[in-house]
Amino acid sequence: MTLANFGQPDTTRNSIEVNWKNLNGQQTGGQGVMISMFELQWDKAEKQTWPATQSFQTSNLSKSHNGLTNNAFYWYRIRAKNAFCWGGWSKPIKVQTGSKPNVPKPPTTDIVKKVTKRRLAGGSSTFVTEYEVRICWLMDSTTSEKEVAKY
Repeated sequence: MTLANFGQPDTTRNSIEVNWKNLNGQQTGGQGVMISMFELQWDKAEKQTWPATQSFQTSNLSKSHNGLTNNAFYWYRIRAKNAFCWGGWSKPIKVQTGSKPNVPKPPTTDIVKKVTKRRLAGGSSTFVTEYEVRICWLMDSTTSEKEVAKY
């Protein structure tokens, strides 16, 4: 049994949506035998101990695991049950919580003239001696000053 299709779009700062594929044919325990339940087990420890209290049972092909710590690693494994008994555990997969950053707004440009005043015989003149082009990214109104400082 393999865990599949999770991690990238289904992971947030405090939740992971774990999805897996169903077994079919001989994988279910015999022709005509149906899978009735899945058990998804999780562990936060780097060296997995797989506490029995850290598991979910479902007949669905996915499970939302909520209330997690941001920027933390979680391990998952799964097994299937047919009419006779539970099967073996899958290989564990490690997933990290966290969200992708928002897409920044398009850059804007600003041309600033650098002006130099020079005294000439009979008065002074102002010359533009160079230009400076500034490219800035504007953050949306929900971005805090702390977040801006990170950019």
